[in-house]
Amino acid sequence: MEYYKADIYDLTVNVAESGTIAWYFHKLDAKIKSRDTVTTFTGARFTGVMQKKDSKWVMAQTHLSLPANQ
Repeated sequence: MEYYKADIYDLTVNVAESGTIAWYFHKLDAKIKSRDTVTTFTGARFTGVMQKKDSKWVMAQTHLSLPANQ
């Protein structure tokens, strides 16, 4: 991959009462260049779950969904 740019918006983050699990979702527009091909995604939805381990947040799960028209 030669180039990756993403604009993130509509970010929502929730943290469990325990303070050790968080989940989030946001939309993003991205442009990726690999070799001579540029791919653009608009209005993609990204979701994820984070877990706090040893005082650091680590990703436990992520998912990307693209709109049907892309």
